[in-house]
Amino acid sequence: MLYSFAQKQQMQTLKQELSHALYQYDASCRVITRLTKEVTAAREALSTLKPQAGISHISSHAQISQVDTEMEVDLQLNHNLQEPIGINSDIELQLQERSQMLTAERKKRGKQMPEELAKPSSMENFVVKSSQVGIHSASSPGIVALDVSKKDSDKIITGGNDKNAVVFNAATNQVIIAIVLLWNYFINQ
Repeated sequence: MLYSFAQKQQMQTLKQELSHALYQYDASCRVITRLTKEVTAAREALSTLKPQAGISHISSHAQISQVDTEMEVDLQLNHNLQEPIGINSDIELQLQERSQMLTAERKKRGKQMPEELAKPSSMENFVVKSSQVGIHSASSPGIVALDVSKKDSDKIITGGNDKNAVVFNAATNQVIIAIVLLWNYFINQ
């Protein structure tokens, strides 16, 4: 029985190997046939592409080599006519000048406060109109972003240190929507 079992296993393995070899042979025959057809079609296309009256009796191999030679000559001529690839010294100089100008503007921008910001003297006159407790988590208090709706000035959206966004209605003193941002979840995924 053991001998019979071993023979069956060996026969099964040989069948699988033979099946795989036949599949590879069939696939390679199909590839060779397709490539042969493509080469024949390419040769025919080349022979009809540049018909030359005086050399029609020359074999297709000679025609292909002549077409290849003509293509190489054309490529060399085109290469000689093309401008060199890359940045020339004039463009490089313009880029450096522009870079220096933009850097100087950025440095100026950081030293001066924008005109539209509130001045410290006017901020002393600000008055607290309302104070809302419990909009954001008490474990990490603080609002880092705030925006007021242009259509309805009673709707205020805030972003807090607790990674949540809250839409608040100032007229009714109620939270309309509280959006829990899953920032840490998306970062860790």
